[in-house]
Amino acid sequence: MQLKSIKLLKNINKQSLQNNIWTLFGAGAEAVYMTITVFLVVRLVGLAEAGVLSFSIAVSGLFRLIAAFNVRVFQSTDVNEEYSLNSYIGLRLVSSLAAVLSICIFLVISNFEIFRTTAILLVFAFFLTDGVADVFMGDLQQKGKMRIAGRMRVCAYGLSLVAFLIMIISIQDLLISLLASFSVLICTYIIWIWFYRREFKKVRSRFNMAAIKNLVKNALPLAIIGFISGYLYNSSKYFLGYLNTDETVAIITMLIMPVSLLSLMLSAFFAGAEMTKTAEIYAAGQPEAFSKRVSLQLLFSLAVVSAFCLFILFFGIPLLSWIFDVDLSQYKNDFVILILSCSAFYTILPIGAAIVVMRKQKQYMIMQIFAIVITFPFSWFLIDRYGITGAAFSYAIIYLPIIITSYILYRIMLKKLKPTLQVSRDGEEL
Repeated sequence: MQLKSIKLLKNINKQSLQNNIWTLFGAGAEAVYMTITVFLVVRLVGLAEAGVLSFSIAVSGLFRLIAAFNVRVFQSTDVNEEYSLNSYIGLRLVSSLAAVLSICIFLVISNFEIFRTTAILLVFAFFLTDGVADVFMGDLQQKGKMRIAGRMRVCAYGLSLVAFLIMIISIQDLLISLLASFSVLICTYIIWIWFYRREFKKVRSRFNMAAIKNLVKNALPLAIIGFISGYLYNSSKYFLGYLNTDETVAIITMLIMPVSLLSLMLSAFFAGAEMTKTAEIYAAGQPEAFSKRVSLQLLFSLAVVSAFCLFILFFGIPLLSWIFDVDLSQYKNDFVILILSCSAFYTILPIGAAIVVMRKQKQYMIMQIFAIVITFPFSWFLIDRYGITGAAFSYAIIYLPIIITSYILYRIMLKKLKPTLQVSRDGEEL
């Protein structure tokens, strides 16, 4: 009996390790795709087209957040399966329709040239497809099978990158390359979901609208948080896209690329299998274990970010200049400010995840809204007046209040949490 228990424990630990590894690989696949596509366009087509691609990714990413409704974070912490997979799919279909309508209205109002409008729509279609597949990945995460979701994403992004690579090298046309990449992505996801259809037996053709409505109510604060976070992160690109040239947008994208890779990897880890495990500890009413796990996550995050900063601050500019074949040495000071500001913010990702696990997303949402209201005028002024240098300083202004208020909120909630969970755990004595 003891031998069977040891074998079972080893198997669980092995699966947990595989889940974490494939979660990182899945996030890494998206990061690699974004990096290499921009790199190829800069090298083979030109800096202006790379700027259009970067702007399209930034704009589409914002409407992608409307479609996502940030429900994956809620879904991954729904360890008691309060809502069915059908409810999550229904919500994603509704939010995706809202995102389609929103981006169409935005493009009509913006009145961009045909080339830029088409690029935005193609990138958005790519993100929208990935978002629908993400619901199925969230279901796998709930079941402790994140390794399957990770493999699915690696395969989809890998094949899409190959399609983009072939087309951009052969005909050097950005729009056709994006179309080919999107076509391969949607086909790959359809094949993968069909192959693992037995994992999704709960999917039905009819939806419980009452459950979806309730899910919208619970997930809305997270959706607003996700939208604001995405906006704050890409705000410099939006402002530069309107106030400057496509080349300037391409430059800021190159400078912030290392941080983008770091954020995707850390976000995938802390919002993936690790977040689900933290939610399970919280749901079990173990305040000491919960607090200790979050503290360990913070130490891990700090160690990763510190190592990242040490490497990238010394070798970042030469490496990026070599990769993109663009002299970025004149932006060295701006680069330092960008890296330090964004890295400090990503260090506290475990705190944001813990706040969501504690279901205090409404308070977290208020903090984010406060940050955007306070920093928006300063960001616009700095970028309008100082360009890339202003964009670098705007990140520091944006993230500093969020870092401080997030930590304060977490400490307050943790103090209130301990007595509550303790009573729940010792309920037999009451």
